[in-house]
Amino acid sequence: MVETDWNTYYAQRKSSGSPTRKITQRLLLGVVNRFKPQALGEIMEFGGGDSCFYPAFRRTYPSVRYTIVDKSHEGVAKFQQKYGTDNVDALEADLLAEPSLPASDLVYSIGLIEHFDPDQTARIIRAHFAAAKPGALVVITYPTPTTLYRTIRGAAEMLGIWRFPDERPLFFDEVNGECAKHGILLFRKLNWAIGLTQELVAYRKRS
Repeated sequence: MVETDWNTYYAQRKSSGSPTRKITQRLLLGVVNRFKPQALGEIMEFGGGDSCFYPAFRRTYPSVRYTIVDKSHEGVAKFQQKYGTDNVDALEADLLAEPSLPASDLVYSIGLIEHFDPDQTARIIRAHFAAAKPGALVVITYPTPTTLYRTIRGAAEMLGIWRFPDERPLFFDEVNGECAKHGILLFRKLNWAIGLTQELVAYRKRS
């Protein structure tokens, strides 16, 4: 399988504020505000190089400690250049290598787990829960192969502008099959508004 070149992706990406990202951001923050633990002191974003969502979280939770984890050197460097403060950590790490990570009250990823084969996807899901405190919130989004998704992706591939060759749209049963081993499902929603349909799921990690 050809892997996505994330260093090139982050180097060439000019905006993190596209309309579809804003839609995802509203949904994400709404779910976090609804289900977050009473004390939200630490947030960890997996695949968060040059994070699109950090500014909104910082505005909403100004005192939170925010950590991104990404294996892309370019993505981590861009995040540090933009947002490096005493209350931010940017870790360059491969989650499949099971790095030692601080425990957080919220662990989330947006469009990450679909870039792996089934066994690796399960391992990445487990990493979310491993980095979460007991009772913490885990939020994951992933594309799902609706007709709308397949149509838009097919057109992008025909035009030569599709940049994610290893993206593997997932069904809920595969994702929940691993998540349910570690947490309790709180919320599930298919986000049609962004075109390339993504499902968002939220779990409470078991104590």
